[in-house]
Amino acid sequence: MVLLCAPALPDPPSGALHGQQPSTAPTVAGRLIGPDLQPAAGLEVRLIPVPGSYVRRLSELGVANAARIIDRTRSDAEGSFELMATRAGPHQIEVMAAAPETRPPTVVAPVYVRLVLRAKPNAVPPIQLPKMHHLVIGVADEEDQPVEGALVLVQASQWSDPSVWAHRGKTSPTYGRASARTNEDGLARFFLPTAKSSVAVSASGFNLSIDDLSQDRAAFRLARGDGVTFRILDVDGVPVPRAVIRVGEYQAIPLALTDDRGEATVGFPGGKGISYQIEAEDGAFARTARVKREPPTAAGPQTVEVRLWPAFELRGQVVDAKTNLPVELATIWIDDGLEGTDRGQDRLVWARPGGEFTLKTRADYVPPAIRIAAAGYRTKRVWLGPEHYATADRRKPIRVELKPQKGRSARR
Repeated sequence: MVLLCAPALPDPPSGALHGQQPSTAPTVAGRLIGPDLQPAAGLEVRLIPVPGSYVRRLSELGVANAARIIDRTRSDAEGSFELMATRAGPHQIEVMAAAPETRPPTVVAPVYVRLVLRAKPNAVPPIQLPKMHHLVIGVADEEDQPVEGALVLVQASQWSDPSVWAHRGKTSPTYGRASARTNEDGLARFFLPTAKSSVAVSASGFNLSIDDLSQDRAAFRLARGDGVTFRILDVDGVPVPRAVIRVGEYQAIPLALTDDRGEATVGFPGGKGISYQIEAEDGAFARTARVKREPPTAAGPQTVEVRLWPAFELRGQVVDAKTNLPVELATIWIDDGLEGTDRGQDRLVWARPGGEFTLKTRADYVPPAIRIAAAGYRTKRVWLGPEHYATADRRKPIRVELKPQKGRSARR
């Protein structure tokens, strides 16, 4: 399998004229506590910008480096950790349990905490980690032959152990997804935060299979099927490569990336019709009606052509409210109170050297507000109005004036 790499958000070049306050990079510190309330030492802790839905689906499809890791460390003997960011704004602290040595290798599902870093030392309450559970998935065809290369996607069920409810002042993390490809024996192994999980299995030439589990091992028998071939085009009819095709139900399960021709073949869930969602790297998006199985023909697999709607795009500039100079190290993101979903904080961008930014959101969603943060300035929310929702050629750019924090003078 060839692993693709997603582009990282670049840091702006230094030396440009700007109104940025001189400041040390934001840091975040915390402590990990195990399910027994003892310090959790030696665990990997990562800091990443909050990923949007497209980046999350890339990671679940096995694309290497889909989410940019800003900093990483391991918790010390007391469970303590400290991470350094490059700028303020929404970030995600991911904690990875130590993976047991197994064959095939065990994939660890991360747990994470989201927070908006301020331009100063940030502290999080102790993060109480859940007890981890093993899960072994076997995938075979209708003749009980192992299916190699099947994508197994696992979502641990979100729940809390009643025994920890009395321990206040601690943070309960969110459970992330884990994915793996089956080996030559049709096996995939996982290490999950709960004993209950939802599992989806997809493979080329087979129908999609989805089930809820409450045990530590399960066997999936896949039925053969031609599936459906999607041809994804933009509004001008040009093929769209690297578009994510995912199930429009069952919590947006990713199935495939389109190739250079804008095509990918995915399976049906059993004999039912189902809707699909398609998202491109630039935020272009489409949701299909229910696609139903058609009788096979000599022409080959069923083909569905989908044209994407362009992303909703906001342009603007961030400036210092006192000096009117651009603020180049600002972070801009969607603010709609839907953290952890496919839409809340779905797109995050960094201002360019002149303070300009372009924020694109999924075509099916127009954000009510954006939020802007920068080192040395007060974080600001900007509500969007009719002038920002107009057609692209009439849409008004956003000018954001950030006020320096008290006690800091604007640089000239």
